[in-house]
Amino acid sequence: MFPFPFSFLSTQETGLDLLDNVYSMSFDRTSPTEISTGVASSTFSKTATWSISAWCKATTRTTALGLFGNTTNANGIRLQTSNPGAGQIGFDFSMVGDGTFSGYQLTVSQDVSWTASTWYHVVITYDGSETAAGLKMYINNNASTSASPDWTHSSDTSSTVGLTIGVRKSGSLGWDGLIDEFAIFNYTLTSSNVEEIYNATNDNTGKTADLSSMATPPVAWYRMGD
Repeated sequence: MFPFPFSFLSTQETGLDLLDNVYSMSFDRTSPTEISTGVASSTFSKTATWSISAWCKATTRTTALGLFGNTTNANGIRLQTSNPGAGQIGFDFSMVGDGTFSGYQLTVSQDVSWTASTWYHVVITYDGSETAAGLKMYINNNASTSASPDWTHSSDTSSTVGLTIGVRKSGSLGWDGLIDEFAIFNYTLTSSNVEEIYNATNDNTGKTADLSSMATPPVAWYRMGD
């Protein structure tokens, strides 16, 4: 129903097995749909290693479309879009842990040229080091480490709620568009891992990476209809 429109090439070899990828899930920010992953909040603490990989397509360019999050009013993680300038869309990821939304523990962002209804592969990796270098964002296999470190607060980033797909926090700031192949890992994906996941879809029409064929598969993987 919603095939990926990336490939302009014939089928290419990839380091991962391939699966058919035909469907994705639609989200509407005016009536937020959310999917609870059931993954424990402790998975995303500031001393844990973890990664999140997802494909997404926004149908509108607006501030604060929430792709995922487990934030409460005190702490947690979240990824949302911002609106940095004409022709661009920004992806902003934050780990919140000081009791308010005004002071982030660690934040990384990346702006990309934006066209409506264009797919982006977004990956967040974290190595548990509590440093700016430990947090990375990849957009379509391009890495960003422009993190803002602020570990001056003593509280952890662990939330009291599980991770939710399609909203920044439960009931608010929903995604507007499509989300597909959402995966959670309990380790830090390498740049080679990210490249393999991206290329599997980018280079192969109607296909995606079989993440179960990775040396260490994800702890949760949502095919979104496939």
